[in-house]
Amino acid sequence: MLVSDLCTKLNERLIREFLDFLLMIELKNQSMSGYTALSHIHNKYDYLVSSGTVYSLLYSLEREELIQGSMNGQKRVFELTTKGEKMIDTILAADDSLLGIVKNLVRSL
Repeated sequence: MLVSDLCTKLNERLIREFLDFLLMIELKNQSMSGYTALSHIHNKYDYLVSSGTVYSLLYSLEREELIQGSMNGQKRVFELTTKGEKMIDTILAADDSLLGIVKNLVRSL
């Protein structure tokens, strides 16, 4: 397997596993509809994710009170709640620690 193929597969796996955080980080910057979230993931990460996955994740985050949805005309728009903002701020502040965890995990293989 080529290194580029391996990196592509690892990148896709990380996007899938951390899709909730990626969406919440973007919601910190702007409110989004489900369609906008789909477009964002595709445009920013060059990764196609199904609409069912994104909407299911958005509704799950809403049940956990990390995001809040409201109707804006014909579409439902989501925004980060205070609880969600605190979580994202904590994750972003711990980025060096998280990187260290990933490095240690890979080194232990």
